[in-house]
Amino acid sequence: MTQAGGVIFMLVVLPAAMYLMPMCDGAYDPAFQALNQCPAATAVLGAPIERSAIGVACGSSETQGGGFGHAQWSMPVAGSQASGTFQYAGQASGGQWAIMRAQLEVGNQYISVVPCQPSNFGQPPAPGQIPVAVPGQPMPPPAQPVADENK
Repeated sequence: MTQAGGVIFMLVVLPAAMYLMPMCDGAYDPAFQALNQCPAATAVLGAPIERSAIGVACGSSETQGGGFGHAQWSMPVAGSQASGTFQYAGQASGGQWAIMRAQLEVGNQYISVVPCQPSNFGQPPAPGQIPVAVPGQPMPPPAQPVADENK
């Protein structure tokens, strides 16, 4: 690869791939649907809430045969009024994704998105509030799962 090709790869291809990665699993759409349907989240960020192109998403997705899998991501988001960090964990069964837990952090506010609840000013999430997906182990049952309506 030429030096110019390496620069293009580092400045264009790699960031684009990192931006699109969380969108490859089936949990992305129902997670953002839940985020945009949570009045507490839209009151703080403004509508519509979308993935921010500035910042890096961090997480993982794993799917297995038969439509089973799990995903957890943390990514920058922005609305018409503010920006923040959105974290979610989802689980697939039979090809249908459900968001088990989701949380929005904006400054010193932590908003539970699934289930949708008002802000807790200055209160970080309790340990285990956003579960960490462990391969081979089921996630805890959701209080109010959000199914992917696009499937």
